[in-house]
Amino acid sequence: MEKNGSISRNNLNDLLESKLGFEYNKEAKTIERMCAVLNKKNIEMAEQLAKVGHERHMLNSGSIFSNWCSCTTVYMLTKRLRKWSNARKK
Repeated sequence: MEKNGSISRNNLNDLLESKLGFEYNKEAKTIERMCAVLNKKNIEMAEQLAKVGHERHMLNSGSIFSNWCSCTTVYMLTKRLRKWSNARKK
């Protein structure tokens, strides 16, 4: 699922549901089901897209973060968590 640019919460939920094959509800325990659907390639692609979007915002939107639309730095967290998880396995 590749998406660049802003998207409304309702449209995002619809897109997630169509790609995952089940209802997305952040209050429900869907994270386990989502993790089962995702694979390493999907996660790495999502991290790269988030990084590019973040870099684009830094270049074009200035330093007032509240003016940024649809930007995330979660890619930094997922990379660190994977690195930590891999280190624990050794």
